[in-house]
Amino acid sequence: MLQQLIQDKKNAVLNLESAKEVLAGINNQINELIAAPIQEIRTAQNKETGTVNVNISGILVKHILPKQIKWDQKILKETALRIKESGGNPSDYMDSTYKISEKKWAAFSPQIQAAFMPARTIKTGTAKVEFQEA
Repeated sequence: MLQQLIQDKKNAVLNLESAKEVLAGINNQINELIAAPIQEIRTAQNKETGTVNVNISGILVKHILPKQIKWDQKILKETALRIKESGGNPSDYMDSTYKISEKKWAAFSPQIQAAFMPARTIKTGTAKVEFQEA
């Protein structure tokens, strides 16, 4: 029973990979067809990110391009220090997040770990199961 299920899984994975390749090809063709009209509308609306709607060959295409912001943590820290030094409150301008890497955590002494333990929560990810012929 287990061996048959493992074989069925292998077959499903092969079918899935094939379907993903077909889907990628279709998506590439769609992107080629809509790229120019989408860029024209984005330029006309002066809208690099967000949602734009354009009618292409009688089909309303809603194109969503999310904005992804990345802040340089070193510069933000320096800026926060300057704000604090000038008598301001950095939390009026920015949010702060604290974290401890697992590598650092493992190197902590038991006393230091005990001090941080109330702030620590462990969640597990999704289990991965692999099979090998015995």
